[in-house]
Amino acid sequence: MKLIVFYNFNDNNFGPIKTVLNLIQSLLKNNNLFYLSGIILYLISISSCKKFDCVNVGNKMNEFTAMEWINGMNQSIKKLNGKVVLIRWWSDDCIYCINSSEALNEWHLKYQNENFQILGIYHVKPIERIVNKEEIQEFTREKGFQFPIGIDKDWMNLKNYWLGCEEKDFTSFSILLDKTGKIRYIHNGGSYFKDNDETNTTVDNEIIRSEKDYNTIDSLIQKLLVE
Repeated sequence: MKLIVFYNFNDNNFGPIKTVLNLIQSLLKNNNLFYLSGIILYLISISSCKKFDCVNVGNKMNEFTAMEWINGMNQSIKKLNGKVVLIRWWSDDCIYCINSSEALNEWHLKYQNENFQILGIYHVKPIERIVNKEEIQEFTREKGFQFPIGIDKDWMNLKNYWLGCEEKDFTSFSILLDKTGKIRYIHNGGSYFKDNDETNTTVDNEIIRSEKDYNTIDSLIQKLLVE
């Protein structure tokens, strides 16, 4: 009996699949067709698994999946073609999101008359916590957000773009797109803000990093707007 198996190998699946193929070879030698059929079904199932749309600088941003929108019209990457777009995942009880909200509001007002759009993507934390649409609208008002807010139910898009790709330290990440929808910058999470407290004389690594990230994003927005 001969069995020919075609499979698409890559760095992520080569090790496990090689083990499976060695097992198939052993089963063929022993004519163990019962277990062999189970292995074949396993190969079919994993070959049909969803591939994550992991975000990478230089790639085009793929469309959102099953996103409900508040604070404005429904949004899509295609509709925003021709605009510089900053997308930020946030949650109501996330201290990094609270710290970054002032920067988001500032950029919204500063660049609202140019080809610029901010999208805030809400994801509840912890994921099993139940919140309704009215509560999310209240969270949005509390932070002063006047830009569109997407509700990422069950973290579907967060997992697809971010968490499903590799281990991450933060869920509150940001993506900056140019006018063609290409990803030009990814902020890996945490805060970005300006330290406006002139009385603050302490040297805090978080403040230093957040100010640096704020300046990086602001400079990139200005650069992309004139491209």
